[in-house]
Amino acid sequence: MTSISKIEPSSFACEDFVFAGVECMRCYSEDDAITTEYFLAKPTPESDEDYIELERIVKKHCGRDRFSQMSCRLGTVIRLSRCQNCGSEDVFEEV
Repeated sequence: MTSISKIEPSSFACEDFVFAGVECMRCYSEDDAITTEYFLAKPTPESDEDYIELERIVKKHCGRDRFSQMSCRLGTVIRLSRCQNCGSEDVFEEV
């Protein structure tokens, strides 16, 4: 069964990259207006069914429809960003 747990960027910041939201695609607010949370998904999704379960868990526990993911030494990290000005989850991210 898939689970998610909140993590701090410092736990994987030594990687070559950390992705972060930089601009809202709805109101074009930048940086300070974008909040980002990171979660570690265990186990790493390997099939379409695993990914569908991860989407369900994110929706249930975080109330969010959109997220991005990346792989690092910890496993699969998901990112949830939201614009604090307009509430949009449609955020351009930079790696």
